[in-house]
Amino acid sequence: MALFADEAEHFWLSPYQGESLVDTVDLHLLVNPDLRADRPVEILGRPHHAPQVSVAPQVADAAGFRDDHPVDAHEARARIASAGYELTDPDLVYLFRTSIRTIVENETPPTTIRLLRDRDADVFAAFLEPISEEDIDLAYVELDHWAVMGAFEGDDLAAAASAYPWGGGPMADIGVLTSPWHRSRGHGRRVVRALAAHCWQHGYEPQYRTQPDNVASQSSALAAGLEHFGDWECVPLGTD
Repeated sequence: MALFADEAEHFWLSPYQGESLVDTVDLHLLVNPDLRADRPVEILGRPHHAPQVSVAPQVADAAGFRDDHPVDAHEARARIASAGYELTDPDLVYLFRTSIRTIVENETPPTTIRLLRDRDADVFAAFLEPISEEDIDLAYVELDHWAVMGAFEGDDLAAAASAYPWGGGPMADIGVLTSPWHRSRGHGRRVVRALAAHCWQHGYEPQYRTQPDNVASQSSALAAGLEHFGDWECVPLGTD
């Protein structure tokens, strides 16, 4: 049985199919002519797995990957850069294990958690006021996203999580914010789990992405029951 949902694993692993050029314990490098045109390079590092590097044919040619000598992960990155392809900073991808999904779906959220609507605009705006612009930008929680869940303390919005379809597949990207006046009370954990259940009910697989230097965000993901799936990098030539 897969640790994570089949849909999620298929989505994240499907770019790494094609003509294998290097397949060692330290690197899996392949050429995939079916990579998205706006992402000619994708790299996935997973715990206990060799880094997987998938490149479009033009990148393989420009980087000299078809030359008849082995490369390691460091040299592969150097050749990609020398060929003029700049990788993004890594995203740390977190997913729910299939065993955790059953638990989360069977939870009954407290009555203080509910979906937010357009009529909650004033409440949401007041919620954002004490939160730093940096935290708002990093979390990317917006009232006009596909689904937004809020946790209340009295009349105050204590935490909010939003989700939106991401990557042209089954995944819904989740972000969460907690008011500085209501932190360390479990609001973020509960609102993320309630939103994840909502995603599953509507056919999406929830995921959570953050950055290597955002320790607080990583802790939030783990507290909600998500697990680190892998680190993802790409060369973006466009937008989602």
